[in-house]
Amino acid sequence: MDLIERLHQQPHQFVIAITGGGTSAISELLAIPGASNTLLESMVPYSQESLKQYLGFDPLQAVSQNTARQMAMRAYLRAKKLEPHGSVIGLGSTAAITTNRDRKGDDRCFVAAQSDHHTAEFSLVLDKSNDRLTQEQHCQRLILSAMAHACGLEDNDLNNLIHDNKTPVAQASAAQMRQANAPLPWQQLLIGTANSTQSGVTSPQILFPGAFNPLHAGHLKMIDYAEQKLGQRVTLEISTFNVDKPPLDYLDMQDRVGLLQDHPHVFTNAPTFLDKSHLFPGAGFIVGYDTITRIANPKYYDDSVTKRDAAIQSLKDNKHRFLVFGRSHGDAYLTLRHADIPSALKELCDEVSEAEFRVDISSSEIRAKSAGE
Repeated sequence: MDLIERLHQQPHQFVIAITGGGTSAISELLAIPGASNTLLESMVPYSQESLKQYLGFDPLQAVSQNTARQMAMRAYLRAKKLEPHGSVIGLGSTAAITTNRDRKGDDRCFVAAQSDHHTAEFSLVLDKSNDRLTQEQHCQRLILSAMAHACGLEDNDLNNLIHDNKTPVAQASAAQMRQANAPLPWQQLLIGTANSTQSGVTSPQILFPGAFNPLHAGHLKMIDYAEQKLGQRVTLEISTFNVDKPPLDYLDMQDRVGLLQDHPHVFTNAPTFLDKSHLFPGAGFIVGYDTITRIANPKYYDDSVTKRDAAIQSLKDNKHRFLVFGRSHGDAYLTLRHADIPSALKELCDEVSEAEFRVDISSSEIRAKSAGE
């Protein structure tokens, strides 16, 4: 109770999204006077379809650190709409606790908090010998402790849980915490006061847009090939905002930087190539077969061919060119010549043939394999 009272006294306000265990944290917050100071909105996207609609996509795993953080980011964006000028925090939690269904794997709880300047995630493996009510209480306590951490409040239970696992709340559970404090350029990108982390007057001439999750051997070979062919250094461009998913959080960005192996890079708020064109007029783009076909797809232009053609014309007017690499598709290898795209876009492209370059590897395959291990 004391922790909730202290939460209600601090100046930050939350939007909370919880699925699985821990939903009782919402009622606990509402039971103590002053909840309106703390809680802007709460949601329980409990079913698989509800969670999918909340996130805007079907997560690879419903109960994971990434899903908790994506929920927290959705909650943060919602909080910014409700209180554009307030000090707001989004909190997401997803848990798998004891159930009457057969389920493989650990009972576990993941909680994440997102603010203007900070991302934190908390992972708790629950003791399977405990009943559902006890596990629910553990999830509830972790959620409240994560809220306290996000507000900068001291919480002895959380300190014990993270550092020595001796708190009665944790019992035999193992807990971990990861966090990232954002440098100012990252904060400006997320809150919308900047569209790029690019500094200085020299703009990149060759951009390789992508998620690079992870940066793999195929990417590195594409970079080497492009630099030799074009005679210029390649800059990796990572849009923190995506057409179909929540923005990257600060842990995502921190992880990406750690994987980029000192390659020049820039984070942007430029999910479409028209957005990239406005930021980097005249730049050359390194893309794969899938990307060049997406640029031609009216789906990304409100299903309007007219808008699609106008965007291609803008790319031409801004003097962009695309170096297009192929990709394997079943038994076939697809290159630019196989792409069903408008001639106006094809005129802006240079093909990398199969004879010149072929690497059969993708980030999505690596992620899927990693998730299955």
